Amino acid sequence: RLYMSQLYIEDADFFRISNVTLGYNFARLFKQKSVMSQLRAYVTVQNALVLTRYSGMDPEVGYSGGSTWGSGIDLGFYPRARTVLFGLSIKL
Repeated sequence: RLYMSQLYIEDADFFRISNVTLGYNFARLFKQKSVMSQLRAYVTVQNALVLTRYSGMDPEVGYSGGSTWGSGIDLGFYPRARTVLFGLSIKL
Protein backbone atom coordinates (compact mmCIF):
# COMPACT_ATOMS: atom_id res chain seq x y z
CA ARG A 1 0.00 0.00 0.00
CA LEU A 2 1.36 3.40 -1.00
CA TYR A 3 1.15 6.26 1.50
CA MET A 4 1.49 9.91 0.60
CA SER A 5 3.20 12.39 2.94
CA GLN A 6 2.10 15.94 3.70
CA LEU A 7 5.69 16.93 4.36
CA TYR A 8 6.16 18.74 1.05
CA ILE A 9 2.73 20.36 0.67
CA GLU A 10 2.97 24.06 -0.08
CA ASP A 11 0.81 26.87 -1.38
CA ALA A 12 0.98 27.02 -5.17
CA ASP A 13 -1.20 30.09 -5.77
CA PHE A 14 -0.02 31.96 -8.83
CA PHE A 15 -0.89 34.78 -11.21
CA ARG A 16 0.03 34.26 -14.86
CA ILE A 17 -0.12 36.58 -17.85
CA SER A 18 -0.09 34.16 -20.76
CA ASN A 19 -0.08 36.25 -23.94
CA VAL A 20 0.62 39.92 -24.58
CA THR A 21 0.69 41.50 -28.05
CA LEU A 22 1.71 45.06 -28.82
CA GLY A 23 1.48 46.43 -32.34
CA TYR A 24 1.87 49.64 -34.28
CA ASN A 25 0.18 50.62 -37.55
CA PHE A 26 2.31 52.85 -39.75
CA ALA A 27 -0.72 54.43 -41.48
CA ARG A 28 -0.25 57.70 -39.55
CA LEU A 29 3.31 58.08 -40.80
CA PHE A 30 2.42 57.41 -44.43
CA LYS A 31 -0.73 59.37 -45.31
CA GLN A 32 -0.51 58.53 -49.00
CA LYS A 33 -2.04 55.34 -50.31
CA SER A 34 1.05 53.17 -50.55
CA VAL A 35 2.30 49.79 -49.47
CA MET A 36 3.83 51.39 -46.39
CA SER A 37 0.41 52.67 -45.25
CA GLN A 38 -0.67 49.07 -44.77
CA LEU A 39 2.39 48.10 -42.70
CA ARG A 40 2.00 46.87 -39.12
CA ALA A 41 4.81 45.82 -36.76
CA TYR A 42 4.13 43.80 -33.64
CA VAL A 43 5.73 41.90 -30.80
CA THR A 44 4.05 39.04 -28.94
CA VAL A 45 5.24 37.57 -25.65
CA GLN A 46 3.91 34.16 -24.61
CA ASN A 47 4.10 33.22 -20.91
CA ALA A 48 5.00 36.81 -20.16
CA LEU A 49 4.82 36.77 -16.37
CA VAL A 50 4.29 34.33 -13.49
CA LEU A 51 4.01 35.60 -9.93
CA THR A 52 4.18 32.90 -7.25
CA ARG A 53 5.94 31.85 -4.07
CA TYR A 54 5.94 28.22 -5.16
CA SER A 55 9.44 26.73 -4.92
CA GLY A 56 8.99 24.27 -7.79
CA MET A 57 9.60 24.94 -11.45
CA ASP A 58 5.96 25.50 -12.47
CA PRO A 59 3.04 26.06 -10.07
CA GLU A 60 0.55 24.75 -12.63
CA VAL A 61 1.13 21.03 -12.05
CA GLY A 62 -1.98 18.90 -11.71
CA TYR A 63 -1.19 16.52 -14.58
CA SER A 64 -0.52 13.06 -13.23
CA GLY A 65 1.02 11.47 -16.30
CA GLY A 66 -1.80 8.95 -16.58
CA SER A 67 -1.77 7.65 -13.01
CA THR A 68 -4.61 8.36 -10.60
CA TRP A 69 -2.39 8.82 -7.53
CA GLY A 70 -0.20 11.56 -8.96
CA SER A 71 -2.77 14.30 -9.62
CA GLY A 72 -1.48 17.60 -8.21
CA ILE A 73 2.02 16.28 -7.56
CA ASP A 74 4.95 18.14 -9.08
CA LEU A 75 6.74 15.43 -11.01
CA GLY A 76 9.55 17.73 -12.14
CA PHE A 77 8.11 18.83 -15.48
CA TYR A 78 9.91 21.73 -17.10
CA PRO A 79 8.18 25.10 -16.83
CA ARG A 80 6.58 26.75 -19.83
CA ALA A 81 9.08 28.59 -21.98
CA ARG A 82 8.83 32.34 -22.44
CA THR A 83 8.65 33.06 -26.16
CA VAL A 84 9.08 36.45 -27.84
CA LEU A 85 7.85 36.81 -31.42
CA PHE A 86 8.47 39.81 -33.67
CA GLY A 87 6.56 40.30 -36.88
CA LEU A 88 5.58 42.53 -39.76
CA SER A 89 2.21 42.46 -41.46
CA ILE A 90 1.74 44.00 -44.91
CA LYS A 91 -1.67 44.23 -46.61
CA LEU A 92 -1.45 44.66 -50.38
